[in-house]
Amino acid sequence: MVVNDPANPATRVALAGLYQRKKLYGPAITQYQEALKLDDQHRGALIGMGMAYYEAGKTKEAQAAFERIVEMSQDNGPREQTALVAGVHFFLGKIYAANGDLPRAEIELKLALSVNRGDADTIHELAQVQAQLGRNEDAIQLYEVAVSMVPDYAEAYAGLAKAYAAAGRTAEADYAAAMVDLWRGNYDMAITRLNAVVRAKPEL
Repeated sequence: MVVNDPANPATRVALAGLYQRKKLYGPAITQYQEALKLDDQHRGALIGMGMAYYEAGKTKEAQAAFERIVEMSQDNGPREQTALVAGVHFFLGKIYAANGDLPRAEIELKLALSVNRGDADTIHELAQVQAQLGRNEDAIQLYEVAVSMVPDYAEAYAGLAKAYAAAGRTAEADYAAAMVDLWRGNYDMAITRLNAVVRAKPEL
């Protein structure tokens, strides 16, 4: 494919995507880089390369690729409101949070939500950032939204349990922990927790 059409960046991106699906990140990144040599504004190549770096655990390189996409979006006028750009903000938010840069993580995740308000994963990530910033009530509200959207979201219930516990809401924390057990298949523990909740606070 590339042999027959080596000067077409779309061909390089397509090949890179196939490598990426097979988790062959080195060859994928090489093809994305070749595509960018042909067209340094090719967003598909930049986004794909950023994701390949991210999936390969090279978050510094992924961050650079994602930040370049954001810069390109700003250079082209008003901030773009597309699902792809929302995804870039989402992953930048995760990278900043992992690096301890919580204020920047919050900004990126809120930008992602401004484009895609119904994304439970982004809401969950923002809840985690709020909790780390010490905004426990904000975190609780966000976790509650996430689990209302995805009832079997065990990770969000786990965060919610911690947030409830930090707020002194013991029964709610136990209920959320029971939901973690339920959705992770720990049924006996879920039953035990829920029985305790029923005895302590039957209105839940």
